[in-house]
Amino acid sequence: MGSEDVLGRQAPADQQAARRGERGMVTAELAMGVVAAAVLMVLLGGVLAMVGIQLAHQGLASEVAELVARGDTAAADELVDRAGEVEVSVQDSPNAVVVTVRRQVDPWGRLAEPLTLTAVARASWQPGEAP
Repeated sequence: MGSEDVLGRQAPADQQAARRGERGMVTAELAMGVVAAAVLMVLLGGVLAMVGIQLAHQGLASEVAELVARGDTAAADELVDRAGEVEVSVQDSPNAVVVTVRRQVDPWGRLAEPLTLTAVARASWQPGEAP
């Protein structure tokens, strides 16, 4: 009774109160959406950074493998020295040289465990350079 008419419609005062509640609900939903978007952007930034690092390591492994396969170990050593915080291992076999580049990255700080990125490249020995 009180605030409803015979058709069950709300009186204007009740409609205004309902709208105020809906506005508050929309504000809370918008705030949650902004927080979720910010978290998603941070995670995507970390993933893109890791992809960039992985591509750089793959290029480094390929170049070092080619240089060692050609017999230019001095240039390969210089390239590894300029690379910085990476672990490079070179394995010789009768048919090819295999170079592995490893680096531990921490893209999200304390939110997750550090990850180890690994890139491997293989190059066939050039004529006269096999061990």
